[in-house]
Amino acid sequence: MVNDQIIICRYSPRVIDPPMVEIAGYPTVQELAMQVIEQARESLNSRDIRVRRNAGLFLSSNGDSLAADLEFNASRRRDSGEFISPGAFRHTLPSSMAAYISISLELRGPMVVYCGDGEGAASLAAAERWLKAGGIPLAVVAIPTAIQRQ
Repeated sequence: MVNDQIIICRYSPRVIDPPMVEIAGYPTVQELAMQVIEQARESLNSRDIRVRRNAGLFLSSNGDSLAADLEFNASRRRDSGEFISPGAFRHTLPSSMAAYISISLELRGPMVVYCGDGEGAASLAAAERWLKAGGIPLAVVAIPTAIQRQ
């Protein structure tokens, strides 16, 4: 059955309204990823290593990584943009969080990121398709919780 092959994890981004007031309160990519990793780890550790290693990751995102974007923008403005931070840039990519999760959990299956999928429907549907097709033995699906405006 597909349901016992899906590990659903939720992570909580925090949005400050109006945007760009401050970066305090915006979790980093690593902090968001750790929320998923902590939820998935126990279930993954109870699985055969071959199943775990071939698991796919399907991540839904309903927002950007504002803290990373602001950090990169600040590096771009310093010294007239002569010394832009490559480290800061990589965290602005939508796939950064998924990459961090995959590496930390040693997942070797597909890694798919759906931007603008705040409900997680696209990620869950994709995971089910991969499982039914026999492409993966297990799926980790990461879905954001509802965003609370302050």
